Amino acid sequence: MQTPDSATPYLITILDRLDEKWADWLDGRVVRIEPPDEGKNLTLITVLVPDQAALRGIINKLWDLNLTLISVCMQNEETKS
Repeated sequence: MQTPDSATPYLITILDRLDEKWADWLDGRVVRIEPPDEGKNLTLITVLVPDQAALRGIINKLWDLNLTLISVCMQNEETKS
């Protein structure tokens, strides 16, 4: 169980291009937005969330933008970069 001061990192992959200007709109929890590589149309968003409700809020905002969600993966010690 998480303590109130802890946050869990998640890597969210979406089909489309999203740039850094959206970071504040996503509850200020965005650590990094990686734009697509040349020829690819996937954006990687790293977020820190305190709980599942906060994660759902971010996913709902991406839904509101009509973006296609590819994956949501919790990052653990082995997968953090």
